[in-house]
Amino acid sequence: PLLAPGVYRAAWLGGSQQLVLARSRKVEDFPALAAALGPGRTRALVAKADATWQRLQAGSPTKEVGEDLAEDGFAALLYLREHHRDALRKILGQDWKDAEFAPAELHALAVARLAGDKLEPGPTLHESLAAIQGIRAAPGGTAVAFTTKLELSPVVDHGLNLFVAPADASAPAALVASQTAAEADWTADGRSIVYLKAQTAAGKDDNLRLGVLAQREVLAHDGRIRLADSARELAGLVFQQRNRVRCLRDGRVLFAAAEFNLPIAGDSHDVREHLFALAPAPQPTIARLTSPAQAERLPKSLSYFAVSPDEDQVLFGADNGEVWLLTLSTGNVEPIAPKIDGDKNFTAPVWRRSGEFSYLKKAASAAGNDNARPVELVLRRGKTESILSGSWPDKMLQRLID
Repeated sequence: PLLAPGVYRAAWLGGSQQLVLARSRKVEDFPALAAALGPGRTRALVAKADATWQRLQAGSPTKEVGEDLAEDGFAALLYLREHHRDALRKILGQDWKDAEFAPAELHALAVARLAGDKLEPGPTLHESLAAIQGIRAAPGGTAVAFTTKLELSPVVDHGLNLFVAPADASAPAALVASQTAAEADWTADGRSIVYLKAQTAAGKDDNLRLGVLAQREVLAHDGRIRLADSARELAGLVFQQRNRVRCLRDGRVLFAAAEFNLPIAGDSHDVREHLFALAPAPQPTIARLTSPAQAERLPKSLSYFAVSPDEDQVLFGADNGEVWLLTLSTGNVEPIAPKIDGDKNFTAPVWRRSGEFSYLKKAASAAGNDNARPVELVLRRGKTESILSGSWPDKMLQRLID
């Protein structure tokens, strides 16, 4: 059954009983939005909307103004519609039809407990106009790290910001770092976060960025949020905004990054990423875990990878539905699932336990039949596969890839 509407990201909070959910809700008028934002953020929104209104009156192209608003565009629209409705309609012209009833969205990060086939709502950890990009719970479930774009910024900035919040909502979320990649991770002791951070602001496109792999202590011994004065830079690298890091129990940090020498002639479209392991102590050392021959078989971007619970295998998932399995102890790379036709971003494979994982696979009946189910959700144990979604409605499977 449907557990909760409006949810677009979720992560377990330890013990398979609690979830951290990123969900959105629509707000259709400015008074309701102001009540949700509170006085301080409402003043910032009004200031940004007033500046936007001055640009529109001065003749700035509406498309350009809308792109500059970024995450705050529809919120500013609600304000302008409330205070300058008739004049705004004249300026927008044909675009008014789309803007007249367009709602703003609020995004909340909240905890919920799974009780049978229902979710019991828990505390809200964060709410903003910006969507949640990544969620990672600390070992033990006492805190949650998450990334989101910057809301209500006076300057255009498409970068991500990394926050940490106590799982019981006893304190507001604290900013750990700006201009980060989407997926950070916790060290094994649950006190520090390791993340990818760029040296400059992000442009509109998710292009390669020069930055560092960094580590910052964020929790005190008693589990309360206490940020260290500065972060430790572990390595320099080039990464994409979607890249992730994963910390192993032995202290190593796995990350994917492009490997090339600068300067480089021509464009960078043929650059392939490799999987690396960094051993942080006593002196950081880096080992490449994928050979050039293996990289030719794997997707060019390794932005999504998932480490098995026993930390000996790594699943790679590609936007086109490909799934690959790397065994670290042997270096063997095995193809699991081929490309799935269609212009979709297919869901990524995930571990259930060591030796067991699930992923989307092209349905056998789909060949030559446009009305067939496009994919099935498969559980793989060793070399044996079983279909988990056989009794699922077609609509549910379609929503996985839409």
